[in-house]
Formats: sequence, structure tokens, C-alpha cells
Amino acid sequence: DYAQIIGLSLQSNLAQSLPSSALQLVKPLQSEILSNRWLSTQERGALFRTAKELDKNRNGNEKWNANLSINDEENIINQAEDLIKVLHDKKAKSSLVITNNGNMPLYLDFKTQGYSLKPQAESNGIKVKRRYFNLQGDNLNISNIKTGDMVLVHINMTLDKKYSYLPDAMLVELLPAGLELENQNLEHSMKLDEIKIDGKYIYDWTSNTYVKHSEYRDDRFIAALSLSSYKDNDLFYLARAVTPGEFTVPPSLVEDMYRPEIRTVGKADGQMVITEK
Repeated sequence: DYAQIIGLSLQSNLAQSLPSSALQLVKPLQSEILSNRWLSTQERGALFRTAKELDKNRNGNEKWNANLSINDEENIINQAEDLIKVLHDKKAKSSLVITNNGNMPLYLDFKTQGYSLKPQAESNGIKVKRRYFNLQGDNLNISNIKTGDMVLVHINMTLDKKYSYLPDAMLVELLPAGLELENQNLEHSMKLDEIKIDGKYIYDWTSNTYVKHSEYRDDRFIAALSLSSYKDNDLFYLARAVTPGEFTVPPSLVEDMYRPEIRTVGKADGQMVITEK
């Protein structure tokens, strides 16, 4: 909302004649962005349009002056345009000092990008658990699977009480490379409702879960659903082991499609081992 107000005011002659400028909202907008790691497509679009308006309205001829020190190597900067510096590999760990030598305020945006060697579980408002079974409803050891075996996957999702209800949640289940989904939307597909898990039919497990849409893709199972904090939300899908080998099992991901900061990344399940039958 801050970004939309700033952007519209910069385009309006009437807003520019008012005693207080919408530019005063830049600082609150910055704080809002820093407090939310995940932004929706709409929020990113609003920020992009506002950034373009801010760039058009600044005095492009006014230079700024600063010292940039990387590993004690000094660089004097005196220019009007933005400075973008990208540090790779070992240089990314360098000591970095920026000193403003001018009278105008400078805005610094510093980002790091990388990945952990082992996926880290995280939970912000949603929790997800995953279990594996065979068609008899017995627990399945994923390190001892034969080609042709059916793998029944149970996903349990719980929502934090403070959110009460999420109408637009998305579950994304990336598949280990050795599995292939069995599409439950096909007419002659294997029906799961009569399989018992922990003494309870799958139909009963899923009767309170409202799935709006599901897709059985080559590399993932996707479901758009609503989540309630007053009940467990359960889903099942079926896959077949088709390729022998040892495969990393990706974690489950659940997030709100319009508030992606409400999300969870499940615990990594290690390696799935599939051998020839």
C-alpha cells in the first residue's frame, strides 16, 4: 500500500502541491520490506513501478560522493547514477566499508545469495509432516524400495491458531527422480479411499480437507487448498518406483499464495533407495 501511494503521488500534480509529501512514506515502506522476507507477485509489481517513478523524479545531474573500501582497498566514487557492485566466491566474504563524503543521504541495499549444503526445515504459521506407506497401509522404509512398488504418501498440515483460516494455500511436493506419480484423476486409476492408515480409511482422513485443484506433473504433485487451524488437514497421493538408484527426497513446501511469508518447508527425508525387483 505504501508503494502504491508513493507511486501515484509522484504521478499526480495535485498530490505534489500538498504540504506533506508522500515521499515521507519511503522510510516506513523500507521497514515494511525488511520485515517481510517473502513478497507476492502483486507486491513486487507495486515496488517495481514505484522505483521507476522515484528514479524519474530524482535530480539526475546531482552527484553523490563516497568511499568504498573492499578488503582495505579504497575506491572513490563520484557519480550521479546508481552503483551496483557484485562480489563472487571468496570476495563475497570480504570486509566492506562505505563512507558517505557528501551532504545528501545515501541508500544502501545489501543482499547475499547462496544455499545451505543441507536443506533447513522452517515453519512460519504452518507445519507439515510426511509419511510413507505401502498399499496395505503399513509404514514403508524409503531406503528399501523395489522397482514397481507403489509408494503412498501422506501429507499432514496444521495451521497456527493466529491465522484461523487460509483460503489460498499451495502444497508443492517435488518428487525424488526415481518416482512417477499415479494420476488419481484418470478414470481407471487406483482408488485410495478404501485403504486403511492407522486403522482409519483414507476417505475419513481427507473428508475435512477442501482441495480446490490438484495436478499430477512429471516432477511434482501440486494442490491448491484451504487450511483451517481448527482441524488437521490431510492429503494423500500415490507414486510408483520406476528407476533404480539413490535419490535425494526434496522437502515438502506449503505457503499462502497471497501472503508467502506464511509458509513452511518440511524436514528433509534423506535418500530414497530403489533397487531392481
